[in-house]
Amino acid sequence: MSISWGRRPDPRRTPGAWRARFAVALIAASVVSAFAPPEPPAPPNAMTPTLHSEIQALLDVHVDRIAARDDAGHRLTVDPTRKTYTSCMERLFSQPDRAAALRPMKLLRIERVGGSYIRGIVQERDGLSERYFRRAGVFWNQALPPFYIWREAWRWYLSVPHPSELPDVPITQQDGAPVRSAECRTV
Repeated sequence: MSISWGRRPDPRRTPGAWRARFAVALIAASVVSAFAPPEPPAPPNAMTPTLHSEIQALLDVHVDRIAARDDAGHRLTVDPTRKTYTSCMERLFSQPDRAAALRPMKLLRIERVGGSYIRGIVQERDGLSERYFRRAGVFWNQALPPFYIWREAWRWYLSVPHPSELPDVPITQQDGAPVRSAECRTV
């Protein structure tokens, strides 16, 4: 037995004192890492290695939905924030022979336009056309209440820029062939 006169035991030598601090630090680090994004998102119109195939897949789905007369599926390929453009695309969708005029639809060239648009040259059955594409975020709830975990995914849409975002120089030729502007150029 020992008597101490006002001395406290050294906390570093006390068994279990470091375990509590370590457990709190471990729990705090796991909570922070669970809600942190894995990496910063790329800009909406970043030229990635898969960009050409992503936009070609959008064009394929767009034509397939027109051929199948799938109105809901067709709306998922057109930018919902551009109301005038959406109504023009719905009028074109109502034409019964529209898919035959578009097929085969092949993306030939792409380039960045402004801050969030891609401009592409598309080969259709009746010639070349200039199309615009926009990548936008889609949010959805991954968990059931009371736990709300919102996730974001990116989706490509057929779109048209605002007049202030349109490029100064329209594309008029591609390898000597004339390029026409898209049917719906209004916002």
